[in-house]
Amino acid sequence: AYNAGGDWYDIFEVNNKTYIVVADVCDKGVGAALFMSVFRSLIRYSAESLCVQNSGTKEPLDQVIESVNDYMSTKHAASTMFATVFLACINRDIKQLDYVLAGHETPILLSSKGNRYEFEYSGPAIGLFPDASYSIGSTKYDTGSILVGYSDGVVDARNTKDISFGHEKLMQLILKLKKSDSNLKAKTITDTLVHELDEHIGEAAQFDDITAVAAIL
Repeated sequence: AYNAGGDWYDIFEVNNKTYIVVADVCDKGVGAALFMSVFRSLIRYSAESLCVQNSGTKEPLDQVIESVNDYMSTKHAASTMFATVFLACINRDIKQLDYVLAGHETPILLSSKGNRYEFEYSGPAIGLFPDASYSIGSTKYDTGSILVGYSDGVVDARNTKDISFGHEKLMQLILKLKKSDSNLKAKTITDTLVHELDEHIGEAAQFDDITAVAAIL
């Protein structure tokens, strides 16, 4: 929204599993962007360190987020900078999605038939409360399922009439794309979403960072 953003997404592999992060640091501009780089590096390092040793059926995503939260809420407590986070692990071998939803906007997960999975919150935003605990959510998915993660700048985007884009419009857009294209690509989802947001915002000023990531499972 300004000269630099505090939102980010990240995608990386550990043990042939795909990890996706969508997150939003409080505030905007250069300060938020600097803390974004710290949060991003810590999450990736913790995931690569903790998950590579895991032999269970669920990834220790709670430990990943708790370690980052403890570090930021103690070492950088004076800054009062925090981040909402959606961290997910896609295990293609058993078609399972593990996740932590830490104060972040609820993602969208649609099955191949269009049924929606209801995500559960895991805990608060990270960087605020030392020793906060987080739970892991987990669900099976079928081939052709769609996962979309996004920051609040997507649903809160406003037009000149001060009307927000909203969760319902986002959901309807994903469903429409799914029904109209049997070979839907993740890039088509994000490209179309950006176009629709630009059309919605029109001449209004963008007041928040916008980030979205999609995956066809």
